[in-house]
Amino acid sequence: MIDDSVSSVTSSLLTRAKNLDDDAWRRLVRIYSPLIYGWCRKSSLNREDAADVGQNIWVKVHNSLDTFQLENFRGWIRTITKNEIKDHWKRIAKQGNPLPLNGWDARFDRPGDSDLAEETKLLYRNVLDLVRTEFSDVQWQAFWKTVAEACDPKEVAQELGITRNQVYLAKSRILRRVRETFDAK
Repeated sequence: MIDDSVSSVTSSLLTRAKNLDDDAWRRLVRIYSPLIYGWCRKSSLNREDAADVGQNIWVKVHNSLDTFQLENFRGWIRTITKNEIKDHWKRIAKQGNPLPLNGWDARFDRPGDSDLAEETKLLYRNVLDLVRTEFSDVQWQAFWKTVAEACDPKEVAQELGITRNQVYLAKSRILRRVRETFDAK
């Protein structure tokens, strides 16, 4: 179910981004950039090179987005990332610099279940961080305390100095926005 939800957020945003929706493109980049950066860093790239390679990846994604068939975006972007990292190391080798010998490419091709689970968690956190920017701190606290921490809405209302109805409204609105991010086509 987790991977299906992440796939639906990708399908939704990709469909909109393919239709030249700037907001969808920004959301896609914001959700997936930390994942790409993490892959680059795990492949022995320093921070600066990881950021540069990440930019190259987004250029390639943008340039080929109209031909992408909306299936397995994470796998597609992983392949683009691996190829960009290989290109980076080839450029380094041409300059006479030593290459890392840590087997990054073998691990990259066969991520373990724990790697995929961590990637999925990261994508969910990125979606929540994105949605969080659309609401006030009080609304977010009301949502978080009732959903993530399973606190009683009455106690949350008292703690935040708002009505119980405002707690329910905040929870409902934020949950709806999260669902829209995952389900909107």
